[in-house]
Amino acid sequence: MRRERVTFHSGAFEDARNAWEWYNKKSASAADGFWAELERAVDLIALSPTRWPRHIQGTRRYVMHR
Repeated sequence: MRRERVTFHSGAFEDARNAWEWYNKKSASAADGFWAELERAVDLIALSPTRWPRHIQGTRRYVMHR
């Protein structure tokens, strides 16, 4: 199956990094779990980008489970 290129809003990576830092202050395992879930989300989106519901301004929305 072909993987599509996943792009992020300009502030999304910084938001993810800040979230990881917040989790890491609470628990290293929580931070690792957050990052693993983010990577899983990116992989799923890359494999099937049109599977996720449309959101605003032509974007699609994937809600993480963790």
